[in-house]
Amino acid sequence: MKKKMLICLTIYVVISVQSFAFDEDALNLVYFENLTRNTIEFIFLSPGDSEYWGPDLLNAEQVLGTGETLGFYLLYPNDCDSFDIMAVDENDSTMIIYDYMICDGEEEFIQFVKKDFRDETPDFDRRQLDTEKTSDRLGQRAVGSA
Repeated sequence: MKKKMLICLTIYVVISVQSFAFDEDALNLVYFENLTRNTIEFIFLSPGDSEYWGPDLLNAEQVLGTGETLGFYLLYPNDCDSFDIMAVDENDSTMIIYDYMICDGEEEFIQFVKKDFRDETPDFDRRQLDTEKTSDRLGQRAVGSA
């Protein structure tokens, strides 16, 4: 009886582990490079068919300074998918790229160039985002200094 239970448990564990595994090759590295003279404070990346921007990729912990490059791994369900990208700099200028195609197995390099930015305030409450970033940064410092 114990032997049967052990075999069943082993099979269950193997099946469970395999169901949560994913192919590392399906992860795609996307680089964002800031070639402007301003600090980029927010980068949003959302599926091309979404009507929402989703979370800020830079979150509360970082910004993309002039000349800096940051990379992020993406996992999405299809071999290729289109994404919308919005960057907001320190002067509230925005750059939006619609339907940027990203495919499995290819690294992507997206450059933010000053001429592509528009002096348009993004369609969200910037004060709320600034408040969240500031309070998160202060919380990070408080935790780190304790």
